[in-house]
Amino acid sequence: MRTEAKLGLALLLTPLLLWLTFLIFIPHIDMFLVSLRERIGVGEYQTSLANYLTFFNEPLYLWTFLRTAVMSSLATLMTLIIAFPVSYYIAKMVKGRVQSALFLLCLVPFWVSELVRTFGWMILLRETGLFSNLLQYVGLVDGPVEMLYNDAAIMVGLVYTSMLFMVVPLVTTLEGLPDEVVEAGYDLGGNGMSVLREIIIPPYAMPGIVSGCIVVFMLSLGNYLTPTMLGGKESLWFTELIYSQFIVRFNWELGAAFGFMLLMLSSAIVWGMLKLTGQSLEKKRWDERGHVMIPSIPQPKLVTAAYTAYVALFFVFLALPLVVVAVFAFNNGQFPSLPWEGFTWNWFFGSERPMIGVFHERSILRAIGTSVFVAVAVSALSVFVGLTNAFLFNRYRFRGQSVLYVLMLLPLVIPGIVLGISILVFSSRVANGLWDGFGLDVEVLRPGIWLVILGQFSFITTIATLVIGARLQKFDRTLEEAALNLGAGHLTAIRTVTLPYLGPALIGAFVVAFLMSFENFNTTLMLVGSDAPLTIAMFDRLKEGSTPLLNAVSLLLMLGSSCLALAMIVFQRRS
Repeated sequence: MRTEAKLGLALLLTPLLLWLTFLIFIPHIDMFLVSLRERIGVGEYQTSLANYLTFFNEPLYLWTFLRTAVMSSLATLMTLIIAFPVSYYIAKMVKGRVQSALFLLCLVPFWVSELVRTFGWMILLRETGLFSNLLQYVGLVDGPVEMLYNDAAIMVGLVYTSMLFMVVPLVTTLEGLPDEVVEAGYDLGGNGMSVLREIIIPPYAMPGIVSGCIVVFMLSLGNYLTPTMLGGKESLWFTELIYSQFIVRFNWELGAAFGFMLLMLSSAIVWGMLKLTGQSLEKKRWDERGHVMIPSIPQPKLVTAAYTAYVALFFVFLALPLVVVAVFAFNNGQFPSLPWEGFTWNWFFGSERPMIGVFHERSILRAIGTSVFVAVAVSALSVFVGLTNAFLFNRYRFRGQSVLYVLMLLPLVIPGIVLGISILVFSSRVANGLWDGFGLDVEVLRPGIWLVILGQFSFITTIATLVIGARLQKFDRTLEEAALNLGAGHLTAIRTVTLPYLGPALIGAFVVAFLMSFENFNTTLMLVGSDAPLTIAMFDRLKEGSTPLLNAVSLLLMLGSSCLALAMIVFQRRS
């Protein structure tokens, strides 16, 4: 390798190694070391397995751990069962603008914060909510029915908040299914189930199933927001125990042990699924194939009608919580629930209590400003490192590249709350060491905005890398060679030829990173200080009791996120 190439490789490796070392590897190793500490006095510790023995000997801890694992598995299975027919319908039964529109409708609810989506289900399921009133109206029950604060409500919330991450990989893989193969299966006497079992799932749908199940399981396992908002006292989630040990009881040693157990469980599940299905996390290149829908396979009209109705109900399921949140933003009452008390704009523009609107509520405006600042900083950092990672994995071949690529993907399969506590533990230990040893108080390493930025950057960078890398992989390098032949240097060729080509991907990665940062909750929760981003500020208000003010904020978030995402899609299509 030439000296210039070696220098380029070293420069591109540096951001990747710094990111993985100081935000992924060392924090998780440090979390494990902290979990091995047993407090024997004030500031005195000894190495032992006491925290792990406490975990196994305390029935509440072990039961909650197993319960969380089982319910996360059930949520993953239910998400797959619900999403597969819809994904197949989008990928193979429609085409053109209809296909694009349906896929876009799947994305729209997930441009909105998980907090807003979960808040929508709270409004629907509470005893004064839409479902309870509907049951009373049709005469099925005599009085209000409380559907919140139980395992069923948690399951609905987990399935809903994870649905996108099952639909997208399934649609992507099913689009590569040749239509003639399915038709041949029917021509040879197969029925729907045999074709699905023998032809569709094993060779074509399985990569999407595995990818979707891994992500959905990780999201469910590490979810704190949904179980807390929708569950009751008997519906304890393991992440709630972790939060309690760190934030409420200040027992970081036991909390670190809990976090490490959750990490081990998630890693074991991912490894097991990959081994059982023969899949891999290594980088793959997919052939692009163009296929149309499968209109030639005859189906009874009743089956076709039922299938279409199912897909329609699926989109109603996606839209209903958001519609309810939006409607009650205009309710002239103190609570976002029935009965409807008249239309008002006060929750947006009101300036007097008790109906102070969004634009006059200083704490909400301050939280929005904090979220914007954090999102811009995280997006800029993620796009920069994502760009260097994309060039590293697309332009260079070096020993250990496949291993580094898999390590780059690791943040996607680490529960968000574990990422948060590992960075919290490591940064606090470094900050305390600097203070004790040198009298330096490094605010960046204390809970607050800067630590939130680092925590979100630790996993959003992986998304930015994948978005930019997918575009760079399609780049025709002969264009760069032509610029070099005309006398341009390597950096000039990249700046004038390659980067303009990557423009749509860079903007797309920035927008995706911005939206992910703005709506992030689980990682942010463990790292936040006094200046809380909007999701944390809204969560704190919800714990005190909800008013239509939160609906108004949620509606503005929906409009802002949707406009930003749609603008990105329009720009990319025109580019």
